[in-house]
Amino acid sequence: MLTKKGKTFPKNGGLRIDKARYAADISQALRNEVGGSHRAVKTIKGWTCASDRTIKNWLAGTNGPNGAHLIELLRHSDEACCAVLRLAGREAVLAALQLGELRVHLLTVAAEIERLQDT
Repeated sequence: MLTKKGKTFPKNGGLRIDKARYAADISQALRNEVGGSHRAVKTIKGWTCASDRTIKNWLAGTNGPNGAHLIELLRHSDEACCAVLRLAGREAVLAALQLGELRVHLLTVAAEIERLQDT
C-alpha cells in the first residue's frame, strides 16, 4: 500500500512513447509487409501463434503487440523491425542496417554488369 506523501505517478506511466502511436505504426508496418486480408492474419498467426482477434486488433491499430509477440514479429517482419527502431529513436541503427542491405544489392548489380560485359 502506498502512503500519501504528495508524490504522483506520471499520467502515461512514465512512457515516452504514446501507446496509440505505437499501435498505429506497428499496424502500418504489418499492413505494408503482409497486407490487410485474411491471408495476412494467417501469415502473422504463423509467425506469432497469437489469436485471430489479437492479430486483427494489431492490423487495425487498436492495440500493439507486447513481449514475445513483438519479438516474433521482429524476427519475421523487416517493416515492423524498422518501425520499432524509429519509435525507439534508433535511426542510426536503422541506417546501418539499410546501408548493409544496399551494399549487398549494389554488389549484386555490379556482378551482373560484369557478367553482361563479358558476353
